[in-house]
Amino acid sequence: MWHQALVDATGSRASPLHSIIYCVNLNSYNQTVFEDNTTNQMQESIQVFAHTIQEFKRNIGHIYLLFTNVRMFAHSLTKESLRTTFKDAHTHCNLVEAL
Repeated sequence: MWHQALVDATGSRASPLHSIIYCVNLNSYNQTVFEDNTTNQMQESIQVFAHTIQEFKRNIGHIYLLFTNVRMFAHSLTKESLRTTFKDAHTHCNLVEAL
């Protein structure tokens, strides 16, 4: 039988982690964080993910990157370019190209 537990490992660098599941809201590419209304949510997610991997890189068994709100993201791409956040992105891209 397989058992899985969810544990908040914030601040714990010594204990090995079996897995990290990192969730990213794809539809946040054109939104700002609640706290300061200037920092882009997607860019902050990327920075936090990179920092987390750097901090735990020796103690992680598996890393799972889970993208949420894919349908909303696909719809938003028809209205606002991904270049809003990523200047090197194509001007007009579809969901497959964006991912």
